[in-house]
Amino acid sequence: VLPVGLREANSLLFSPAEAFTPRWWKKCGVREPMATDWERPAGCDSASRQITYTSPPTAFSRASPTKETQVFTVEEPHNGIYTVDVLLDPGPNVPFGTRFRIRWRYLLLAAQKDTTRLQLSYQLLWVKPCPIKGWVEKLTLAELRRVGKDMSALLGEMGFLA
Repeated sequence: VLPVGLREANSLLFSPAEAFTPRWWKKCGVREPMATDWERPAGCDSASRQITYTSPPTAFSRASPTKETQVFTVEEPHNGIYTVDVLLDPGPNVPFGTRFRIRWRYLLLAAQKDTTRLQLSYQLLWVKPCPIKGWVEKLTLAELRRVGKDMSALLGEMGFLA
């Protein structure tokens, strides 16, 4: 639970001008992040933007150019439900990285007055066949679990978890 209202929680998590985003990028070892402005076509319930950066090397890959597409949707404004889906293209230097994408979903739920519940989920989306799919899935999901724990830890360190 984040001790801020829904709009503040959204800004906290997704605005490079806020303290969390630069600290998160630094903690992850992200280099050269570039974010486009949010764009919302007329009559559309969602807005989107692109973020590109260089991901740090891992035990299995070199540093890699990475692209995220973030889509923000007000699912049920009357019930205080916002979602942000992040589709991540891991880049060419990640083994089998051209064969899958990663989808993160941030679900922001208005809780009590001036609090927001954050639920984070992730999923691998296969876009091409992979001869060692099980192995890649196991390693990638373990890494995604670690990232989720690191994100929670950083939010806690910054005093944003109630």
